[in-house]
Amino acid sequence: MEKDILEILEFDKIRDRLAELAPSVLSKKRALSLTPSYVPEVVEKSLQETDEASVLLEKEITTPLGETHDIPGLLKKAEKGSILTAREFLDLANSLDTYKKMHHYFEGERHLQYPALEEISSLIVPQESLISHIYRVFDEHGEVKDQASLKLYRIRTQKETVKSRIRRSFQHILQDKDMAPYLQDAIITQRNGRYVVPVKEEYRYKFSGIVHDRSSTGQTLFMEPMASVELNNDLAEMTAAEKQEIQDILQNLTDEVKKTVEVTENNCRLATDMEFIFARARLALSMKAVKARHSEGVLDLRKARHPLIPDDKVVPVSMTLGKTFRILVITGSNAGGKTIAIKTAGLLSLMNQAGLFIPAEEGSMLPVYEHIYAIIGDEQSIQDNLSTFSSYITQLVSFLPSAGPKDLVLLDELGSGTDPVEGAALAQSVTEYLQMEGAPAIITSHFSEMKKLAYETKGIENAFVEFDEKTLAPTYRLIIGVAGNSNAFNICRRFGMPDMILGRAIQLKNESPLHNMEEVMERLNQQSRDLNKEKDRVDKTLHQAEELKNSLEDARDEFYRRKDSILEKAREEAENM
Repeated sequence: MEKDILEILEFDKIRDRLAELAPSVLSKKRALSLTPSYVPEVVEKSLQETDEASVLLEKEITTPLGETHDIPGLLKKAEKGSILTAREFLDLANSLDTYKKMHHYFEGERHLQYPALEEISSLIVPQESLISHIYRVFDEHGEVKDQASLKLYRIRTQKETVKSRIRRSFQHILQDKDMAPYLQDAIITQRNGRYVVPVKEEYRYKFSGIVHDRSSTGQTLFMEPMASVELNNDLAEMTAAEKQEIQDILQNLTDEVKKTVEVTENNCRLATDMEFIFARARLALSMKAVKARHSEGVLDLRKARHPLIPDDKVVPVSMTLGKTFRILVITGSNAGGKTIAIKTAGLLSLMNQAGLFIPAEEGSMLPVYEHIYAIIGDEQSIQDNLSTFSSYITQLVSFLPSAGPKDLVLLDELGSGTDPVEGAALAQSVTEYLQMEGAPAIITSHFSEMKKLAYETKGIENAFVEFDEKTLAPTYRLIIGVAGNSNAFNICRRFGMPDMILGRAIQLKNESPLHNMEEVMERLNQQSRDLNKEKDRVDKTLHQAEELKNSLEDARDEFYRRKDSILEKAREEAENM
């Protein structure tokens, strides 16, 4: 799927919303790099995953999700031989715990209820041994436990014994009345890893010990009593041994992580897939979206809503393409919703092919297009010194020769930006070419010639965005089968155009040789509306007749059932008599 079309139809904003719902750094990256697929099997598989996750979120109390982290970086670090930090080990353990939970979540009855999700979870390999090893080494705060190794346990036990002897030695000094005048405070503290007491500076030569530090004022010296020097030396040696043993423990644990990198990376990828699927499901639920039914070449959107327009402002639009016609020409007033209509069709098609549900009613159908081409809005390129029309044509010729029956073409205001006569002729010619090539297309236009072409050509259909002539405002409703007027004068009146100017414009319009064509269009539109009303009336009558027929059939069946029952009862009574 071409990158430009994703930008034109604002698919990047859908990716942003999806990323907000993704639970981890890795799944957010997946969301921001999401691209639609043109392979029907891939699309259907993705939609099935989204469907199962949506059902699970609404039905189940728990989910298979949990705490995960961006572990590929720490795995690369382990592969290079660098020892991991305590935080990295705990992040890894928490992630592995979640992977294990995902693997077991779909066991039992869920195996049959969520087959697509179970297929992913079954590929995850629980790494029980590595998880246990990490939790055996670290506590919840990331500190190495005494039980991490037998050697570490012995070293720490010996350290506590030495510390106890040091404290007793210092207590004798603090409780010695002869020493009390020398001390600034009766406390034990540490400097450079050695236990010291605060001695007044004027008594430094009367107190037997080694100076390790001085206070900022210089009035206090932190001295290690000579009586505890040997004990402090023993403590320093044990601290060094403890540090080395911890280093060895972390090295061994890092080596174990290194041995399982391939399995862990695969588990991480599968877990990210699962998180990403649930992000898609959450997006579907937040949009009140549905799974579009797959169809071969038929687009049928029922009350579809543009997902980037707020709920209180969006107007649902229904449109079809590919049943009795392959090209839809949308006409009507400016700012009436023509562009939104084709953007909705394009964006929802992209979402569907990206495995996302679409904000529309149940029963909506979409094919899997091989390409979606669109020219929407002013794509003028100032850098290339192109006018709006030149830019439009440059884009058009870039894909027009390639467009075919399995693609979707969206053209906004085809032929505009140049002489109206030439623009109308070009618009008709391009439309006829697309019709000849069998390429499905939705085209917006103001040209009466395009309305006429749609009326006269099989496979091309008119549609228009409704305009309320009483309120002089668009309703944004799309009506298929009828061409619409631009309502330029009504819009001018609504925005306060002076009557003198507006009156002269109406006069010039009436003198135009194309004025009769507008009248013909309006008569055709009225006839089409009348036919649609008559069709609705006939459909309603047929529906009522069908209901009456079903009711009569039910009454007949009930009559025969009662008749059989009465006869059976009469026979039983006769036999009894």
